[in-house]
Amino acid sequence: MDRTNWQRALGVALLAAGTWLPAQGQAPGPRPAQPQACAAPAEADNPLADRREKLSLYEDMPEHCLKTLVMECTAVANERMLDMGSAATCSIGYEALLKRGFGGDFKAMLAWWRTQRDGSTVN
Repeated sequence: MDRTNWQRALGVALLAAGTWLPAQGQAPGPRPAQPQACAAPAEADNPLADRREKLSLYEDMPEHCLKTLVMECTAVANERMLDMGSAATCSIGYEALLKRGFGGDFKAMLAWWRTQRDGSTVN
């Protein structure tokens, strides 16, 4: 999946979760009531460049956005092999959620993920 398709897939997932992400070149539409809109951090040409900085940007995202990203990564990875850029984005998203949403407790994150993967809504 190239970066444009990945951003489109993430945008669809974020919209489905009740958040807002404008497509490139489109004017912003009305925002649903959310504490903070989800927008993926800008991507560098090399998805693996400056990993520490990228992780810091993802850790600044709202927790509900990170959870949506992780579940979208799960769904896409279940359908097809991720390209290097998408895999890097998912990996950094998982790491940011583990740290920010679960305080580094992998077992707690895994328990949450198991409740979500069966079609439950993102909590």
